[in-house]
Amino acid sequence: MKTTAIGMLWLLAQPSLAIGATPVTPGNPVPGAESTILGLPIAFEPNQGQSDPSVKFLAHDLSGAGPTLLLTADSAIFQAGGNRDSAIRMKIVGAREAIVSGADPLSGRANYFIGNVPNKWITGAPTYRRVVYGQIYSGVDLFFYGSQRQLEYDFVVAPGAGTDQIALEFREPGHGWTRKAIWKSGPGAG
Repeated sequence: MKTTAIGMLWLLAQPSLAIGATPVTPGNPVPGAESTILGLPIAFEPNQGQSDPSVKFLAHDLSGAGPTLLLTADSAIFQAGGNRDSAIRMKIVGAREAIVSGADPLSGRANYFIGNVPNKWITGAPTYRRVVYGQIYSGVDLFFYGSQRQLEYDFVVAPGAGTDQIALEFREPGHGWTRKAIWKSGPGAG
């Protein structure tokens, strides 16, 4: 039996939303710095109090403007400059209560020294190359991963599980939910 992977690629084309899209400028004159940074994997951190409690994992823009990707139980939220009001949301429709975990640990650690109360600081938070939503649908796992230039996600479908249960909705600021992608299984499905 073979597992099927359905993959999608979400290019972050707008510079304000691109993870790590810091251009090389006179203030950043290192030749090749941009391509080096943009080639790094996205480093996902588990939320240990550095974000809203509904957030399971987050990834930061390397420019330091704040979290640009927040993963909740049923959504991926892309925000510009740490502003949730300008967020684009990809909602996983009909998702189960998934086990959300980090996979492929990276060597880096995240530290948050905010304020002058050391017992409120967050130190040594692990980072991961991928985030896994186990059993987001019956027989389906969801993986998020990518580089600083693009986020990718794959639905991995177990043998015998249907892809017809997978549905995504997208919302941009000032607009309601718009259904953009639904997969169907079976003969002739596209």
